[in-house]
Amino acid sequence: MPSPHCWRCAESCLPNASRTRACWAAQRSHGKAFRRADMRWRMQKRTEQKEDGRLIYYYTFTPAASPTPDTPQAPACPPTEVRDRKGYNLDATMERIGALRAILFDIDGTLIDTVELITQALNYTYRKHLGIELPKEELRRLIGLPLKAQMHYLDERVGHPINHEAMEADEMDYYERHRHLERVLPEVVEAVREAHRRGYRTALVTSKNRMELKSVLPRLNLDTVVDAIISADDSPRPKPAPDPVLTALQRLQVCPEEAIFIGDTVFDITCGRAAGVQVGAVGWGAHLPEDLKAAQPDYYFETPADLLEWIRQLPEQNDDGKAQKDDFIGRTSEHPAYRTRTD
Repeated sequence: MPSPHCWRCAESCLPNASRTRACWAAQRSHGKAFRRADMRWRMQKRTEQKEDGRLIYYYTFTPAASPTPDTPQAPACPPTEVRDRKGYNLDATMERIGALRAILFDIDGTLIDTVELITQALNYTYRKHLGIELPKEELRRLIGLPLKAQMHYLDERVGHPINHEAMEADEMDYYERHRHLERVLPEVVEAVREAHRRGYRTALVTSKNRMELKSVLPRLNLDTVVDAIISADDSPRPKPAPDPVLTALQRLQVCPEEAIFIGDTVFDITCGRAAGVQVGAVGWGAHLPEDLKAAQPDYYFETPADLLEWIRQLPEQNDDGKAQKDDFIGRTSEHPAYRTRTD
């Protein structure tokens, strides 16, 4: 887990633990000069002793892995000046908000309360096929991963062959038969609409596959205000890899510094962080608030009303909020965001 102290302003921030979020925001600002959205970086904490005996901390960044050929490339922003700061500058937050042009939303746990339904469906599937029952806390931490990954989660604990395709089918069947347990969160849906009204480009980035999305999208009724939908089938690697967010940025034609990804799991935070965008966590979803806060998102929204109010206070954009005409060419889903455009 990243340390709360900023690598450039460690001296002034170190004594004050209450400035954790501020320091992390400053660290992101300092670091964007050399971080690339298409490469994973390893952050290492270093210690140095001053002549007067004080210990200060700073960080070095080295490439952890080269990007794969299939890793989406986010649009590049023009070079921006990175100012040296001594301590946290309150203007940094306003600068980052002012740079926003796109807002990306997760679905499960963010727009729809599906925690109870998903945990029940997973528990039913694991008991039926593997004879294993997991505690609810462990099941909740699996939410946010693609269905395929969830079905392989217990492979190492089972000594017999597993029919993963049958597990997936049973999980989706259980989910459909108990769909009445889903609860659309009207204030979050309104937040998506408000973002569109204010001129921001919007996208849904989910670990659901296209088959799972077919019954979800009509309930949200966001066809006319969402510019892109990224499912687990639309990027080379799922969350927590950065690919889904990078694919969304490609479709929206915005660069990482101009976007924020809002979700309810640590996987969402990790995905957005690796893609180079700002990240917001919501406190009403699958992962526990303490887990989310430990991941140090840029923003934390306690309630749906908090998120809606934050978006209402964003500055209006002159942009039309629409993606490029050819962004969705080749999409095969019936949803308008996948439909081939000819206009």
